Order: sequence, then C-alpha cells, then structure tokens
Amino acid sequence: MLLRSLKLVAVAATTLLSAVSHARASFKIVIDVNLINSSEADSIHSNVSAWSGTDGIWVYKDSTSLSNTQWNNLISDLNGSSTLISEDAYVADQTDPFNTSSWSFLTGTLSQSVTGAFVYIGDDSGLNEWPWANTIHNYDVLTASSTYDEFTCAKNRVSSTPLIVHTRDYIDNNPDYRKTYIGYALANSYVAGATLEFNPWTYNTPGNSSSGMPSGNAVDSLDMIAFIHDTIGASKDCYLLFAPQVPETQYANSVEDTFNYIAAKVSALGYTDPANGSQSLLHSSKLHIVLAAYGRTDVGFLTGDSSTGYVNSVLDAKAVMVAYRTYGSY
Repeated sequence: MLLRSLKLVAVAATTLLSAVSHARASFKIVIDVNLINSSEADSIHSNVSAWSGTDGIWVYKDSTSLSNTQWNNLISDLNGSSTLISEDAYVADQTDPFNTSSWSFLTGTLSQSVTGAFVYIGDDSGLNEWPWANTIHNYDVLTASSTYDEFTCAKNRVSSTPLIVHTRDYIDNNPDYRKTYIGYALANSYVAGATLEFNPWTYNTPGNSSSGMPSGNAVDSLDMIAFIHDTIGASKDCYLLFAPQVPETQYANSVEDTFNYIAAKVSALGYTDPANGSQSLLHSSKLHIVLAAYGRTDVGFLTGDSSTGYVNSVLDAKAVMVAYRTYGSY
C-alpha cells in the first residue's frame, strides 16, 4: 500500500512530520486510552517522540488504575492541552441520570481543562445501549422532550464543558431514528460535536477482496460520509471512533483502508471544507480521527509492546494517519 511506505518515513522522522502536518490544515488525531495498562502509560512517557503528531487524548478513567502522576504525564504526552475528552456521563435512570466520574477526576483531582464531555446512553446493569422503559430518547443519542431534557441534565453535571454526543450509525430505521436524533443534537447549543463509533474494515482480512469495499462496510452501511458532511456543516466537531477489532493484527491496515475509502467517497461527491472551499472536507480541523485500544486481548497493543508487536498497533495506526495527513492526496 502507498501509505505503508509513507508510514515508514513517518516512523523515521516523526518530529519533522509533526511540524509539517500541523502547518497543513487537516484532520486531528486523538488517542482513546480506555483500558490503558500501567505499563503502556509508562511506555508512552518513556518514548514520547514516537507519539509526535498526536493532537489529543480521550479518557475513560474508571477502566484503569493509573496513578495521578501517570495520568498527568499521559495527558501531557498525548497533547491533552489541545484536546482532552472525558468519557462518562452514562444515563442510568432519570432520578440521578449522569455519572461523570471521568470528567470530575480530570477537572477536579487533576485540575485539567477538559475540552469536551462525551456522553451517551447506557443502562444501570451493564452500560449497554438500550433505552429505558417508556424512554423519550433513542438508544445512545441524547435528546429532549417537553418533560425531560437530557442535554440540560448532562450540561448541569459538566459545567461549562461542551457536550459530545454518540451514535453507531447515521440512519433512520424504525424504531431507531439515530440520524434524526443526531440532527436534534447538532442543533442544540450545548453540543459541540458528535461521534460515530464503528468497526473499520481492511482488505487484508482473509476472505476480503482488494477490489473494493464490500456492500456491508461501515462507511456505506452507516452512512458515514453524510455524518461527516452534516456534522462539520453544522460547525460542530466530528469524531470518527475507529474501534479495535479482531484480528488485532489488522488494526492499522483497517484504519488505513477505511480512510482511503472515505477519502475516495468524499472526493467523488465533491465535498469541501466549509472553512476553505478549495480543500477537501477531510482537511477540516473539525474532523477528529480517534484511534482506540479498548477491547484488545493483548496488553501492549496500544503501544506496540505486545506479543503482536509494533505492526498494526495503535501506535502504528497513528503513524499511518500522520503520514496520510502530511503526504496523502485527499
């Protein structure tokens, strides 16, 4: 693949690439450290230069047991001063609906400035995305009615921090009207952005063809291009959360192949950056590529220190996207 060779250049000169890529307006790269292991945090801190080009960090504090010093180092190492997202505020019930432990930890215990509070619907038992009985909302997307306003409730728990909502598709299918509910959210003044979480796809997975994305791929089946276009068009931040998947040995490949396909679709549609009509929509600084390690089986998958090694780790995927941002044609 073209980006494979570009990635090798990126690994060899990460500091130079970071300087060049940040001079060129484009998407941002954020690392989701949900389920990070202590050894991975230490690895990042001892090898900060390898993470050059990262634009921020996404934190779910309850999933790990780092020390406060490790957390502060990690936030600094991954450029949390630019972008720091707290993940929590799961809706449990309408009596005490929001648990904001990550946001409270970051802003209170660590005195960090959180740039966005990621909030989505969960249930009391397993934080799964299933609605309450007689719910007014639709699965994981916040909404409001004349009797209950989830946006205001969430905002009251995170002070002045802007909200980021969540979905797993951008389609209206009865009874799951996520596109409509995301539209409501994008129109809400408390909401600064929206996240689409999905499993990326790679040509390298056994059985897949290299001739093109299959009909069930995430980009098409979730209507991802419309989600990107509408979110950025509403002057909101757009987060594409590339979930890790089995096999973990294909993560960076799947990130690259999926982004290549996104770029081709955006180009074919002629979508441009609202802030600069001469550039592709993917050059928008409101687009955030979120790379994640949760769900992995090997400790070290985040940093490339696991039994699977560097290739196709989250660090490898980061290098691929830094190279794409710097040299890619899109």
